[in-house]
Order: sequence, then structure tokens, then C-alpha cells
Amino acid sequence: MDYREMSQRALGHTWDRLSPRDRDEFVADLAALIERRYLAEERSMATDVRIEFQRQTVSDRRTASVFGTIAGYANGKKVHVAVEYRLVWRDGRWAVYDVVTDGQSMLESYRAQFERIIAREGFAGLKSRMKRAEAALDER
Repeated sequence: MDYREMSQRALGHTWDRLSPRDRDEFVADLAALIERRYLAEERSMATDVRIEFQRQTVSDRRTASVFGTIAGYANGKKVHVAVEYRLVWRDGRWAVYDVVTDGQSMLESYRAQFERIIAREGFAGLKSRMKRAEAALDER
């Protein structure tokens, strides 16, 4: 995952107003939050899930998408989910900056949430909420 790219896109214009230190801290916080959520979800799901990649598209020399399907069983139920990994070319390799499942973009969801929180509570409020969410996931 390219958490820096994801952070920059999720914060939009707020990113431009942050200091380099605030940017680095936000990237680390977002990475930790996403990884903790992923691990929490993984623990609650059965292991009988597989991904099948169907195709890829390269939009330009800097961005691409890989399309696939997640299929199998999770929590005793049949799972069949369309997935798109959106990638950016960075430092000589492709890195994921967004995951779209059944038409829902993780990046767009974060952007909408972040914009609402920043509008009401400022950037400090967003950081505080992210820390609380991380702590709640750690308690699981």
C-alpha cells in the first residue's frame, strides 16, 4: 500500500496546509488504522476465501487498475465480491493507493469522513478520532 498517496488524496487541500512532520505523522496513523482494521476483519473471517484476478488496465504511465473477485466462504456465508485495486507507479514499482469493493472506494469513503470531521473539528480533531479508533481496534 502507498499510504502517502492515499493520505494525500484522502485529505485533499488539507494536505497542502500541513507541515512535513504533520504529513508524516498522518501517513503513519492512517497506515496503522487501516492495518489494524484489516487484521480485525481477518480474525473474524474464515480462511476459505480466495481472490481471482481477471484483468488489468494501465491508464497512463503512472496509474493502473487490477480487477478481480474475492470468492469463498466467510463466517459461514458464501462470499462473492468484485474488487479493484488502484495503483500508482512510485519508486520503480506499482503500489496500491485505493481498494474498491463492489463499487465502494476505500479512499472515497475516507475522504468523505475526513472532510466532515475536519470541517467540524479541524485537523487536530481528525487525528484525535483516528487515535481513538486505533485504540478501540487494539482492544478487540
